[in-house]
Amino acid sequence: MCLVIFGSLYPLPMPAIAPGSDKLHHLLAYGGLFWWFSQALTGHARWKALIALILMGIAIEFLQPYSNRFFEVKDMVANVSGILIAWILTHFGVNLPYRLRNRIQST
Repeated sequence: MCLVIFGSLYPLPMPAIAPGSDKLHHLLAYGGLFWWFSQALTGHARWKALIALILMGIAIEFLQPYSNRFFEVKDMVANVSGILIAWILTHFGVNLPYRLRNRIQST
């Protein structure tokens, strides 16, 4: 999480030339963060992580203009999309440690 925050707010010497070219990075970073947290969390804790990461992704966009970066609504959409895709994947079967633990306990 610290790497995402640092990478999002580290001041650039000059603004990026082409804003809007980093949406895949946003999607993968926030989706990866939620997927990582979801491997250890279940129930209410997973929902809290979901909400916290969505709020973090939105808040960082409001802070970026202060570090010589662009505020972009599309970045917020990419952040939230990554989180929701990761939630869908973990909710419907890609939460490997949880599935393995349940399989071992049922045998």
